[in-house]
Amino acid sequence: MDWTVGGFRNSYGGASAAVMLGLPIYERGAAQIALTAGLAVYPGDGRRFTVRAGDVVPLGGIRARYGNAFVQVFPSDGTTTDAIISFGLTFSLKDAAE
Repeated sequence: MDWTVGGFRNSYGGASAAVMLGLPIYERGAAQIALTAGLAVYPGDGRRFTVRAGDVVPLGGIRARYGNAFVQVFPSDGTTTDAIISFGLTFSLKDAAE
């Protein structure tokens, strides 16, 4: 399992933060596919989601990673959006500290 903490610009133009836990289901060399779940904070926009606790929104989906690049897809209920798609680069804090 791996933990990810990050920030991103959300679909509503604001800043959000997320904490995610990944469970790898396929790994080969630098490639990985993982189930992922966690929580994201959408300050002032949490009300736009059907399932939420204030501005905190649960996320669950699948992540594909190759080296430091990743893409994540989180299905939604289709009321306001069909899916949340995020992508970016990751860097290990453990490697940076060494």
